Amino acid sequence: MVLAVGISEHPVEKARLNWAAKDARDFVERLKAQEGGLYKQVRYRLLTDEQATRQAIRKGLNWLRRQTDARDVAVLLLSGHGFRDQFEDDYYYLPYDGDLLEAELTSVSGDDFRRFLRTVAGKTVLFLDTCYSGALRAGGTKGVLDSLPDTDRFANELADAESGVIVFASATGRQTSMEKPEWQNGAFTEALLEGLDGKADYTRDFFLYIAELEIYLAERVSELTDRRQKPVTTKPKAVENYRLLRVADGQGDNE
Repeated sequence: MVLAVGISEHPVEKARLNWAAKDARDFVERLKAQEGGLYKQVRYRLLTDEQATRQAIRKGLNWLRRQTDARDVAVLLLSGHGFRDQFEDDYYYLPYDGDLLEAELTSVSGDDFRRFLRTVAGKTVLFLDTCYSGALRAGGTKGVLDSLPDTDRFANELADAESGVIVFASATGRQTSMEKPEWQNGAFTEALLEGLDGKADYTRDFFLYIAELEIYLAERVSELTDRRQKPVTTKPKAVENYRLLRVADGQGDNE
């Protein structure tokens, strides 16, 4: 079960990004190719730009929760703008219809993500590529998007022992994330796509394990960004190092 959300063409000009929507589309294409391999069926929802409203994202989270059973893996990718509530320091994701003047009321909150993801029956993996806010500071802008989200805190709350959510975040704490034309993706998503394509298969057994992806993302994102961005992985101690997908020649019927 896959839910991918990416917003590039936001109605508010200073909230626009170059590659966030493409991040989500590329991610879905990689996982769709898994059907017939490790997974019998890959069901997905893709929400980009004007489709990614607050209601649609929350409905997508509810769909992910309701459709995933104990044998499934639920995967969520968020690419776009993240910010923090200046009063409670909680994480928020800015949807297409988010109002910057009332951002906390019109965005998808950390509580929304925790409420839905903690009750998913199967394994749950969250890929978080949302800390672009700092790039706006160079233009002298101020406001809600200058409040970089504390992704470490958000990830730790999701990955507690009760929920079992594994979180791959694009950067540490309130560090900014990068996107460049030569990648045509965010640095984190670029590295993630490479890993899913097989570059993270260190054992060459045609399976990609959680631990392998963790190592690859840490090394590759650091390399792409000249060590200016350090991704982090947060996972419960009790979660096993399971196979996430097949890669390369191991993709079975999808070759």
